Amino acid sequence: RLASWNYLANPPCGNPTKSKEVNDLIKAIRKKETRKQGKKSKADRPMEASEFEQAITMMESSNDFDRRLRYPAMMKTQFHFIARGDDIAHMQKENIEQSSEFPWTLTGKLRWSKNVSEERDCPKQIILGSADTRYCVLLGLSIFEESWIESGGGTVGPW
Repeated sequence: RLASWNYLANPPCGNPTKSKEVNDLIKAIRKKETRKQGKKSKADRPMEASEFEQAITMMESSNDFDRRLRYPAMMKTQFHFIARGDDIAHMQKENIEQSSEFPWTLTGKLRWSKNVSEERDCPKQIILGSADTRYCVLLGLSIFEESWIESGGGTVGPW
């Protein structure tokens, strides 16, 4: 298994978490963090619904094609999948298809994610519509794809 921490070696070697001193230090740090003592937290906070809605509304009012159609579609898809931005940026057309079980909706696969290393790590996920256009991923993707194909861009690339 893992060797014990040998701080006398030069350089120290082994597993530092087997060291009493290191474990005591970690315990003290966790205690301070719990009590909110020390440096203020730099943890990110989740985006509020009003911030998301404002960003979608601002982008959709732009004259730029990407800001008006592509980025809102990506944001709605990211929100729907509860995914990271880079996961959605790598999503391709082949990863979205009509649901065989529920033909009024779509299914999608996130093949690019920090947790995906095998095919079984990315099962099909259902993509449902929403009555609110600011959140409806089906509407966002449909408008983007139709506009992109109409402009000639969507016929050649994998996205």
